[in-house]
Amino acid sequence: LVQLQRKLYVAANAVFYFSSNEWKFGNTNKSLLISIIPPEDQDTFSFDYSNCDIREYYKNAIIGSKKYHFHEKMDISRLHALIIRNK
Repeated sequence: LVQLQRKLYVAANAVFYFSSNEWKFGNTNKSLLISIIPPEDQDTFSFDYSNCDIREYYKNAIIGSKKYHFHEKMDISRLHALIIRNK
C-alpha cells in the first residue's frame, strides 16, 4: 500500500505543474514546413495524423510512462495480461 501511495504522490507531483498552468503551442513552424515540402515528398514526410490509431497511441504512452517514469519492469507476460484486462 505504501508503494502505491508513493507512486500516486510522485505522479501527482509530476503532473501538477503542467495541469495547473495554461499552455499554448503555436504551429507556425509546422505550417511553414508543410508549405515548403515538394508534392512528391509529402507522402514520405506526412504530417497527417487523421489516420493515427488513438488507442494504440495511448497504449504505448501508458507502457512508456510505467517503464520510464515509474521504473516498472514490464515483462511480456505481464504486458499481455494488462492488455487483456483493459479490453
